Amino acid sequence: MRRRLKLWAGCVLLIGVGMFNVPVTVAAPARQQSLTIQGQLTLGTLDGTAIPSGLPVELQMISVRDGLLQTQSIPTNADGSFTFVNVPRFGSEIFYTLSAVYAGLRQSTPPFSADDVDEQGTIVLRLYETTEQLGNLEIAQATTQIDFTDVQQVGLKILLELQIFNLGDRIPYFTNEADPTRLATFHFELPVGAYNIAPEGESGAQRFILQESVIPVVYDTQPIFPNWPTPHIIRLSYFLPYTGSAVIDQVFPVTVNNFSVWVPENAIQVTGDQFAQTKDQKPEGSSLTYHIYKQKSSLSANENLKFTLEGVPTRSTTAKSDTSEEGGSAVVALLIGLSVLIIGGAVGYWVWASRRKAALALLDGSSQNDDKGTS
Repeated sequence: MRRRLKLWAGCVLLIGVGMFNVPVTVAAPARQQSLTIQGQLTLGTLDGTAIPSGLPVELQMISVRDGLLQTQSIPTNADGSFTFVNVPRFGSEIFYTLSAVYAGLRQSTPPFSADDVDEQGTIVLRLYETTEQLGNLEIAQATTQIDFTDVQQVGLKILLELQIFNLGDRIPYFTNEADPTRLATFHFELPVGAYNIAPEGESGAQRFILQESVIPVVYDTQPIFPNWPTPHIIRLSYFLPYTGSAVIDQVFPVTVNNFSVWVPENAIQVTGDQFAQTKDQKPEGSSLTYHIYKQKSSLSANENLKFTLEGVPTRSTTAKSDTSEEGGSAVVALLIGLSVLIIGGAVGYWVWASRRKAALALLDGSSQNDDKGTS
């Protein structure tokens, strides 16, 4: 009888809430202030060497704003599993990564959040063998932006971005002629006569090895991991002499897709069998409209990517200074000093908008520092 009365009372209460729209507040479960991160090492290379038992795994906590905050390290169990306990739980501005040294190279997971830990349960860290071959790399997209900042004094200013994916199960890692003491992960040529080559980013000078010659060669030392969620980005600027026409001729050691050339709306034309003009675009944050020329079809590894610039610009993107040799030198110095910043700020579509991508960039910088002790 009492049970029926309780059930009847509950029904009346529900009906009353529905009729009079009385708000009912249900207390949310308390959110834990710490995390337990369970992980598993997995061999990503089909015929790779077995992962040693007890391999140390490092947990990094990375702030998008402040960089590396904390690290913890523990050995793995015999089956490759590991558990970090009492890990501080942070909000959306903080990401976590797991890393371990395997095949002489520090390898890591993409950044993940506290919510990812709750959803996924176990975080998998895949480890890969290295290779000297680049055959499984592919340039998925590339952009060359050409500006006529001061043609008479410094020639063309060219900004280059490459987006690379590793489609294989090994990480390229090989010696190079420019600096035999360091191992490289990728290389490519710049056009004949390119000078004042400036990689983008604070760690650019340490990350890249430049072999300056008639045909400059750029070596990257940042690992290109298989199955990475975002492309491996290379951004740099350089200058090229220009006297009314210039042939841009480059060789890449991997397949090239979706290469586009951006030229300011001007009296300059891009010609060549490999490219076709498409719709003009005005990047966010830029006062210039660009003619866009896109690659017609994919280019195989080691084939020449080639086009010709022709014409004399009717205006310059910056004021010229012809008053004295000293004034010209100042312009050159300013352009060189700002070239790295221009890459990040001049073209809006090159800015990484998401916080996760920013965390990936921070991770790349920190892993670059770690590689010095493992290469």
